[in-house]
Amino acid sequence: MTNFDATSRQSALSFQPSQTTVSALFGGLGTLSVPDFQRDYAWNETAVSVFLEDVDRCRRRRVASSPRPHFFGAVVTSPGQVMGSSRPHLIVIDGQQRLATVFMLITALRRRYEAAAKSAQDMGDLAQLAGYLGARAENLVSAFERTSDIEFKTKKLVRKLVLNKADDPYFECLLEQEERTTTRASHDRLENANSAIEAYLDGLAERSENDEDTRNILDSLYNVFLKDCLIVQLAAGTDTEANRIYRVLNSRGVPVTNCDLLRASTLEFAAKSLRRPTSKQ
Repeated sequence: MTNFDATSRQSALSFQPSQTTVSALFGGLGTLSVPDFQRDYAWNETAVSVFLEDVDRCRRRRVASSPRPHFFGAVVTSPGQVMGSSRPHLIVIDGQQRLATVFMLITALRRRYEAAAKSAQDMGDLAQLAGYLGARAENLVSAFERTSDIEFKTKKLVRKLVLNKADDPYFECLLEQEERTTTRASHDRLENANSAIEAYLDGLAERSENDEDTRNILDSLYNVFLKDCLIVQLAAGTDTEANRIYRVLNSRGVPVTNCDLLRASTLEFAAKSLRRPTSKQ
């Protein structure tokens, strides 16, 4: 192991993790972006499958009226800014894989709400249900997907998560269900992840026997993302600090001591949070 002096050790421990949720991270008027120097979308089918299994475990607990938070990992951010805008903005130094996958699932869930609302509207006598489902879809947009902003004196809705330049144009076409052509391996991985998400939601829809079942299934996932997706955010004050954390989190034994200290403090914080009793909601 590499020995570190007191200054290095203190520096490693100065990044105190804070507990938050995915909905809190995306909430408000702020936005997030992945810098161009970060790697492309990298989750393979196994990683996406594990993620969906975790989501469904939370959903089943919701259905059983015994919800509990699930730790979805750490996210490293640093303060950023968007030219021509004064909105709060964070740079995602680490954690883009889970955030991009969550974003795709939220978008797909919102489309399911919209489709269910249209179906109820077409039934004529289900106007109240249609209004309820439509309101849920709109809340997902404001809570996770879009924020209103003024850029160069023009007010518009902007996406809350932007990937790097290599992936974001494809990511946008995928989210908007527009025609797209894969030109990179990361595009294939985004496509595969989105297909797995759609297949997961299709599987849930097949269990629905009526409009009430559909609403309950959608609402169980809705509440999972609003309340149960726990993350630990490592919010650095500067890009230098954020990149130091990123190197530590992604190191493979060099430097071992720094890596162990940071991982231990993060996971210990998450474990204590998950052990706290939660009231049924």
